[in-house]
Amino acid sequence: MLGNGVQNSHELYTYEVDEFEHVCGANYGGSTQLQLANSDGELGYFFANMFADSETRALFTRILDHVRSSSETTSFPFRCDSETHRVYQRCVVFMSSSRRVAFVNRLIGMDPRPSGVRWVRHLSDSNSASDFACCSMCNRLNVQEQRWIEFEQLVDEKGWASDGASMQCLMTVCGDCESGVLQRLHESQRPQGGRTTLE
Repeated sequence: MLGNGVQNSHELYTYEVDEFEHVCGANYGGSTQLQLANSDGELGYFFANMFADSETRALFTRILDHVRSSSETTSFPFRCDSETHRVYQRCVVFMSSSRRVAFVNRLIGMDPRPSGVRWVRHLSDSNSASDFACCSMCNRLNVQEQRWIEFEQLVDEKGWASDGASMQCLMTVCGDCESGVLQRLHESQRPQGGRTTLE
């Protein structure tokens, strides 16, 4: 079982959320900050402010509430792609020894994009024009009504140059990822007296 202050070279980003919805104890690849500060220099960065869109915020709030109310551990996969790589991670969420909800993001794999294919993603807010909706969990793009595809497939279908494109993307959560995370929450429940491992 993981405890408070976990450190591991495969953990890219860890943080805890207290009962006031403040993010604290953030750890970036082994460099720990005891408390995050907001733009005014005040202690406490709100959990809700970590997300670029309301759909991702709502999903992570459900995860937070589930772990807080049940004290169960849950985990789910997600992607955080770079311009040149697909970056696969797993988020493990549990109650820490300080009675905060801990989010531990672990690197589980990385694939290079096909040679020459680059995607420079720029986030759009809901009031600005965007080229495509992008799922914050799997990084696929919504090119038609509920048709989510990989960027490389979009490059091929559009006949773009192999160096891809710079796009404005509105972040959201696709139906597949949302249902997958909700299923994980359901599966994380265990009988009284049972044990949960984070393997």
